[in-house]
Formats: sequence, structure tokens, C-alpha cells
Amino acid sequence: MFRRALVLFLFNISISFSNTNTLEVTVFSAPIFKAADRQSIVIERIKKGSKVLSESALKLYTSENSDDKNVYHKVVSKKGSVGFIKQIHVQSVTSVAKKLHRFDETNYSHRMNRLHEEKVNGYNSKVIFLGSFPKSIATPMKQEISILEQSLSYGLGYMFSKKMKLPNEKKYFIGGALRYFYDKSSFLDSNNEKFTESLAAYSIGPTFSFITQDILGFKNEAVIGPTLSIIGLSTSKDGVNFNYNRLTPGLHLSNYTGIENILPNIDFLVGLSFDINFLKLNKTNSSQTHTISNEITIENPYSIQASVLLGFQFNQ
Repeated sequence: MFRRALVLFLFNISISFSNTNTLEVTVFSAPIFKAADRQSIVIERIKKGSKVLSESALKLYTSENSDDKNVYHKVVSKKGSVGFIKQIHVQSVTSVAKKLHRFDETNYSHRMNRLHEEKVNGYNSKVIFLGSFPKSIATPMKQEISILEQSLSYGLGYMFSKKMKLPNEKKYFIGGALRYFYDKSSFLDSNNEKFTESLAAYSIGPTFSFITQDILGFKNEAVIGPTLSIIGLSTSKDGVNFNYNRLTPGLHLSNYTGIENILPNIDFLVGLSFDINFLKLNKTNSSQTHTISNEITIENPYSIQASVLLGFQFNQ
């Protein structure tokens, strides 16, 4: 009894004359352990704002338990309990005025706020499927033709983006995109000779996107960015190919509406995509036939590519 009273007396004297080794509890409820181990017996719990006397504010103890990564102060509480308290639950009274804002794992309201706070994803990637109406025949023919078959114009795309670090803004992203388009048709010339036409475009470029206001409760995102595309046209007849190609700069514009979290961290996307390519195609081989024109330059079949898109966004 006398020993406990002496400890309390010394504790109060220490707090009264010096704050050097005095720690203040900064969490809702901090346990004092019998040993420097989170699995040790809890001999006392002290509330936020209470003060404890530390052996040394700079001297720390680690647990012999390899699963316990915490460090501890050796302390004496106002009730005379001698034990160990986690460093993350206290701070020196000389620095209390700084009011460090840190997560309190012992406070139920803090845990609930963190659980339900809005999560802004730093990274996301999109896999998209593109489709549009069949394109007109692009091969420069000297005669009237009859179309035998035309497939829908379709494509695939991949986009990735990272949230930009702008003050008080959570809606601007920068990234990049890859896109691929393909069309195939077959037709007859006036002599009933069959030709097969294949179109392909490969596009790459940086993107800038931003989240606009929700539309009917769905997230809406607009994307813009310059592109560099390789576009090719190949027309074949009896194993002979007539080729036109071009590397061309361009511009991409798209708009997505997303249904968020159809699965954890996965959004469903629907929207419109527009790709504009500025340069015409040039002939790249010397093959000739009496029905295909010998023009050196032809219009770019992907000068404007408008597509409907469906896809998925993966948030990280």
C-alpha cells in the first residue's frame, strides 16, 4: 500500500514539474499491457487525454512476439500501474499542441467513418468493345460494283488512367489508350470478278479524362486525346493484293456512362466513341488490274470513325 502511494506521489510530482517524460493518450481507449506484447494481459485501460509517466519518451521496447510489429513505452499510470503502452496510442505532452490528426483504431466512430468514407480510386483500366455500321467500299474501282457481303465495323480498345494530383479535385485522370478497328467486305465488278477488301486501323495515344456530373444517377466520363494511327486497306483478287497504307495523326473523343460496382471494383460502361484521322492513304505496291484505278492517293476510310461501345472498368 505504501509502495503504491509512493509511486502515485512521484508520478504527480513528475507531471507537475516536468513534461519531458510525460505522455498523453491520444486515442479513445488505450490499453496498458503487462509486457511489451499485444497478446499480453491488459492491466488497465486509460481514456483519451489521460497522462502517463514514461521511463523515457525516447526509449522504446519491441515485442519478442514476431507477429507484433508495434513498439512500446514503459509507463506508470495515475493508478500506479506499471506496464507498456503502444507508441501509436500516445504522444509527448510537449507536442500535443500540434494536434496530430491520425486514425484512432480504438474509436468506433473513427472505424465506421473510414469504412463508409468515399473511396477515390487512383488507377483504373478499361476494356471496351466497339461496333458501328459497315463502311462503304474504299477500293478505287473504275467500274460499277455489286456488294456481296459486308461485316459490321468492329473494334477493341484498352485504356488505363491515373488520377491527377490536383488540389481539392478527385475527378481528373491522365493515361493512355490502344484501339483496333477492322472491316471486311466482298464485291463483284461488272465482269462478275470477285474482290475481297479488308480494312484495319491500329491507334495509340495519351488520354485526358474527367468525371462530369452524374446522369440519372450514373457516373459520366468524357475522354479526349491525340492519336497516332496506322491504317491499311488491302484488296485481293485471285491471290493478288492491292495495298494502301498511312501513318496518320488524329484525335479521339469519347463519352462513357458507367454503372458502378456491378462486381467489386468493376463498373459496366456504355457510350459513344469518335476517332478522327487527318491524312489520306497512299498506294504501297505496284500491282495493277484493269478494274482497279491506279490512283496513288485515296480517301481515308477511317477519316471519321463513330462507334457504339460497351465495356468494363477495373478500379484499383
